[in-house]
Amino acid sequence: MSSTDPTYDSCFYQWYYKKVPLEEAFPSAESEWKQRAHLDASRLRKSDPKGTWPERYTVLGELGRGGMGQVWLAYQDQLKRLVALKMILPGSDHGDQDRARFVREARAIASLEHPNIVKIHELDEWTPIDSETNEPFFSMEFLAGGTLKD
Repeated sequence: MSSTDPTYDSCFYQWYYKKVPLEEAFPSAESEWKQRAHLDASRLRKSDPKGTWPERYTVLGELGRGGMGQVWLAYQDQLKRLVALKMILPGSDHGDQDRARFVREARAIASLEHPNIVKIHELDEWTPIDSETNEPFFSMEFLAGGTLKD
């Protein structure tokens, strides 16, 4: 299920981040939206990427991590939508080749167009705490539901 409905995204943001009661955040919403909100919230780990993100994003929590990367759920304030932000794992021992591979991954995914491939919105940089260099990240469509492992 794609999270492309700005109304759902705004309601979820109000409920999860702003702590508006569920019935107020989703006043006329179907029960499916409320169930979906609980499922989306249950996937998040309450943590925060340590560093300076572009102001256009409010990071809500960690969705998952792998050997080299981490994915966060964020709210894109200007467009009022939920997005997933993928970044290189902070503190990992990665160099220029890993950063280049990460950027190539984002560009390769962005060049593809298929209903079963997530859409990339942007490629940018952020500044982790205790780092003298910016690190790449990309924002992509947030797909609600389970993980690939599920």
